[in-house]
Amino acid sequence: RDILSNLTRDQFNQTLVVLPDGGTLGTLLQALPPSANGLNVTMGLAMHETPVLSLVEQVFSMLETTSDTWRLEQLQAFHAHPVMHHIHRTHGNSPGVGRAMHALAKSHRAWVSADDFDELGAQDFAFDVRQLATLRAKDASAFLEALSSWARALEGRLETMPSEVNASEEGVASSAVPWIPAGWRRFRTVLAVLQRLQTAHRPMSTAAEVRAMARRMLRQERVDLLGEPNRGLQVMGLTETRALDFDRVIVLDMNEGTVPQTSRPDSFLPLDLRNSLGMPGPREREARYAYLVHRLLNRASEVHLLYRSSPDRKEGGEPSRYLMQLEGSFHKPDGTPHLEVEHVNLHVPLPEARPAIRPMRMSDPMRNRLKTWA
Repeated sequence: RDILSNLTRDQFNQTLVVLPDGGTLGTLLQALPPSANGLNVTMGLAMHETPVLSLVEQVFSMLETTSDTWRLEQLQAFHAHPVMHHIHRTHGNSPGVGRAMHALAKSHRAWVSADDFDELGAQDFAFDVRQLATLRAKDASAFLEALSSWARALEGRLETMPSEVNASEEGVASSAVPWIPAGWRRFRTVLAVLQRLQTAHRPMSTAAEVRAMARRMLRQERVDLLGEPNRGLQVMGLTETRALDFDRVIVLDMNEGTVPQTSRPDSFLPLDLRNSLGMPGPREREARYAYLVHRLLNRASEVHLLYRSSPDRKEGGEPSRYLMQLEGSFHKPDGTPHLEVEHVNLHVPLPEARPAIRPMRMSDPMRNRLKTWA
């Protein structure tokens, strides 16, 4: 972020950010500084990395109950979900929903209905609860039709949200959650495929089978993010950088295990059989990664290779072998290096010092309250 904040518009057009690990794309998009010249993302975002899939899973789990009412904690989680939160923020969130939730919890209500929210002055959320009630169909075709209608109505409320990653004059900050409407469109595409399949062959007979099939298809879906490839900052995967030259290159996740990937792909063919048939193996995969990394140095005047030095849950914090190769190679006959290498340790700035907490002084009214609670 500090590197990109100091670039001009023309420098942005010649800058590339490489993401070897596509799972960090969501974090990167929210961390980028505002850019009036836009950005282009050439990779997709997996559905499980978007809030859309978690909302669908939550609604599906709510439909597993056989009661005509809803559990209060389920509706609380549904109302607080990021997708619903952004819908309410765009169209105006009624403050009565929080008061209604608090009143129902205070009265120890475990099961509630839309009428309860109507009586407590939360008519907007009561409408959302009634929309959920239309999904209680048991037949597969009826459930698919109701689910498509519900998803289409919710998409209409998402239309006012930003739908593209390509930043406008307001910058990237104006589209901090571009994958919510894009992910919801992919969800509607899956529903359309299921409807065509059900109409043609009727492989599903119950709503539970539809939910199981939808879950399986959504795990394999990816969200395509739009952008302008001719201007602005370019965000690419490592494979997509082939035959492209940039003045400034920033490569993230240069950790061993990510570059190169040490995990072997699942295959029914053992290694000796692959070698006898001339099929690529681990050595060829590592050679491909080595070529892609060294190809980035072509005609680049400034290259930033970032890696995590502290161990975390995913990787051990070990730098990639290619970083050590770059330091040990490219030397002149007299031993002086051809490349100018600079080591920089970056730390997340800590917040200001914690304010002093005044000591608590117990008063007589506080003692009386504690006795009452006890």
